[in-house]
Amino acid sequence: MTPPKHRFRPKSITLSSVDEIEKEEKEIVFQLQPIDENEIPPPCVIGRPIRSPVEKSEISRIFADFLTFNVPKLTAIIYAEFDKDYGPTVRYQARRREGGGAVPENKQAISKETFNSFSALILPKEDLLNSSRMIKVIFKECKIIGHPIGLDCPTYPRGRHIFNMCFIVPKDSSADCMYEPLVQKLNEYLVDMEQECFFLTKRPEDVKGLMNQIFDKVNEKGECVIKVTDLTTMHLRLCPAYRGVEPPVVSLYMVPMLIRKIRTEEYDRIIEKMDVLSQKIIPEIDGVRSLFRCVREIAMKVSIDADLVLRCVRNLIFYECVQLVPLLLYANTYVATEKLHPFYHDQTLIQECLDFVGLQGSEVNPKYSDVFRLYLSLRCGMTLRKWVEAYDPRSYGVDERRFIQFGMFHRFLRKLSVYPLAKNRISCTGKLSRACDGTQSIEDLAVAHSIQPEILLELLTESNRFEFICK
Repeated sequence: MTPPKHRFRPKSITLSSVDEIEKEEKEIVFQLQPIDENEIPPPCVIGRPIRSPVEKSEISRIFADFLTFNVPKLTAIIYAEFDKDYGPTVRYQARRREGGGAVPENKQAISKETFNSFSALILPKEDLLNSSRMIKVIFKECKIIGHPIGLDCPTYPRGRHIFNMCFIVPKDSSADCMYEPLVQKLNEYLVDMEQECFFLTKRPEDVKGLMNQIFDKVNEKGECVIKVTDLTTMHLRLCPAYRGVEPPVVSLYMVPMLIRKIRTEEYDRIIEKMDVLSQKIIPEIDGVRSLFRCVREIAMKVSIDADLVLRCVRNLIFYECVQLVPLLLYANTYVATEKLHPFYHDQTLIQECLDFVGLQGSEVNPKYSDVFRLYLSLRCGMTLRKWVEAYDPRSYGVDERRFIQFGMFHRFLRKLSVYPLAKNRISCTGKLSRACDGTQSIEDLAVAHSIQPEILLELLTESNRFEFICK
């Protein structure tokens, strides 16, 4: 069975050598020519085939429910300020309440004696006020996260109001970094409201009510939207993907896969919250079809600058909605990894695999013994095209594209790419030869020059001017 042809083709251009690729580069224009949509099977999502075109009710299966993810729980929220008579003090506390009433004195998260032992850290000297640095105190069984603020105004008793609204999490929690942006943003909101209407110093009941609302909603949903004053509506959201690091750099030639689900009834509301760019990009990331659709082609499909699409995809990665996999090419080589061994005993994952890799329209249902044997048969030195010709996975009811996608997604497989290296780079004058420096793979170069990777590899080999590294 002949595998589908590569999605990128040079338009009305026949190439027979590397020199032709580099000759008159300014006059030769390569264009992306999409193949017939009939050559690609209907899209699918891991474990759930869907129809084409993508419908709202079906693309809604792609996301995870944003409202019920496992939110790390807050222990309490405290509001500390420098009192003109008593010095540093905890003015208000919000924590879980029985019957919705106030927190009893004997059940407060931080007692007066405990607070006095580290109050100098929560309400520090002037050097640490209003800075971009967060304050984190680890004390006994808890962590206190704060962002101290000092406001100067002649109406205050001491000419300055120093405060800090802090979040408290368990000491053994690894999620404290997830709350840091919220703490900083919350205290910035409080600065605006204090300057607007002396919210902190003259409206104590409103401050306590606000703290209770934030505590309840953040613990319940991981987000809250609260209208506090006529000019201020507070928007706070706990980012489930925040780990204190930047998301990975996205290449134009990587393929994004949606990995989260969303309830159908929540689809419209959640999509409306997304920016316009995300609303255009998400329908183009649709399962098996997207294995042939890298970020660059998505940008062309939606007619948006590729750099903007890259930023949007990075944002989706940050929120754990998207995972990147290499562009599926039949010239690629795939090999099994050690993670294939646990897969052998995982009955849930086995069933999910069989449901996903099945060939649509085939009367043959895939068997796990055949699927596992096919994974083991992938080896170095055999491209995917040669593997398909040798093992004919479709005779077992297995779609090789879904088969590879599932393996890459769960890290059962890894891709080996061929990296061409020009033997004499000093004398290289053409754009393609200069690009062959051992850092760009054949598929990257093929997409950049709109030529099938098999043809490009053949031309580079015949020119005898390049060495090849497989890794």
